[in-house]
Amino acid sequence: KLLKKIKKYINISGFSLMKENCLLDKHTDENGLKNNSLAYHLGLIIPSNNKTCKLVIKSLDDNKLYYMEEKSGDAFVFDATHEHYAYNQSNEDRIILYIDFKTN
Repeated sequence: KLLKKIKKYINISGFSLMKENCLLDKHTDENGLKNNSLAYHLGLIIPSNNKTCKLVIKSLDDNKLYYMEEKSGDAFVFDATHEHYAYNQSNEDRIILYIDFKTN
């Protein structure tokens, strides 16, 4: 119901399940600030030991890797045109809500 209320601002949305002991390879997405959108990432079910489950984003400014600490109920926004990857080295599943939203 909530997403339907804001659908005019959403390019794409969905739930992402990352199974235990999983690695999502480094990649970039076409959507980002240069294309007037950003990625919203909301942790729904995050493994209890969240140090084993991270989203890693490479900064274009300083070329450093930033390890986003995921927690159930916490959200952050990032530019998905920056190289990023995710891993779940726990024995639990991880579920997030992902929304690519319009910035203009």
